[in-house]
Amino acid sequence: MRTSAKKPIRKSRSKLSARYVNDRAYFRLKTYIDKTYSPGHYIGIVGGKIVADASDFDTLDTKLDIIENRPAHSMVVQAGVNYLTRAIDLAC
Repeated sequence: MRTSAKKPIRKSRSKLSARYVNDRAYFRLKTYIDKTYSPGHYIGIVGGKIVADASDFDTLDTKLDIIENRPAHSMVVQAGVNYLTRAIDLAC
């Protein structure tokens, strides 16, 4: 009798994962963010939508903490920074 080896479990990036949704939102909203906010302004993205903004990270982080049911995977970007050309992963 022939037995097959178990396939290793791969972590896939589900199209429904919070990280994927926020990444896609950033790509879609990049031009809007850069036109609307001054360079260096912090933007909070949750569930694919801009939910908060602030001139410094600590203030934005506080605002995101206030949001009811804040998911573990929120995204923070800065206006004027091109994350599309950099390999930056700030996920904890």
